Amino acid sequence: MSTPQAHRLGKLKTAANAMAQAMPSELFCNWSGSRNSFEVGDHVMARYSDGQWFAAIVEEQLQQHGEVKFYIKWDDGDHRSRVKKAKEMMLLDEFARKAGRAI
Repeated sequence: MSTPQAHRLGKLKTAANAMAQAMPSELFCNWSGSRNSFEVGDHVMARYSDGQWFAAIVEEQLQQHGEVKFYIKWDDGDHRSRVKKAKEMMLLDEFARKAGRAI
């Protein structure tokens, strides 16, 4: 990833995380992603087990009980709640746009 792209991604992650933490969790509880699939390496916001959204990266696509799920790596290094359905994730820029409209 080039330096300008990495810088933009870092700013986007910071903004999305700040919006997710600043807004009441009730606002996010009914949100779901609009995509059915993600690619390995996609930067996403994913719903944690407590309902909050946090930045992560898709590491692997899984087949679990006949259902496609995604193994993610949280940006903060947490090792819990790492298998997600597509509806529990949004691309980072999609989340930032949606959160920006909700403010």
